[in-house]
Amino acid sequence: MNALVYVRGPGVTVHGWGVLGIGFQDKLIEIAANIQADYIDEFFHVWPLCSSHRLGLKPAMRNGVGVWMCGSGPHVVARIGKIEDGKLRKR
Repeated sequence: MNALVYVRGPGVTVHGWGVLGIGFQDKLIEIAANIQADYIDEFFHVWPLCSSHRLGLKPAMRNGVGVWMCGSGPHVVARIGKIEDGKLRKR
């Protein structure tokens, strides 16, 4: 899957999805969510997964930073952009 992110002036487009976030972290969370949605549409399963609970992660803001949150708990798994493949389970 090739994620296409376009930044033109104040606007950002990801695979045709308009990104409306105001700050950098808001835009990062929206971009992560849009790429995740495209991944699910293309491969028919959720990614990334929490290695402890095998549940899908969701992008969220915690303490002003974009992070991947586990659906169980919830708890922070990693900052967006900082997930290492070796730390995540694959189906």
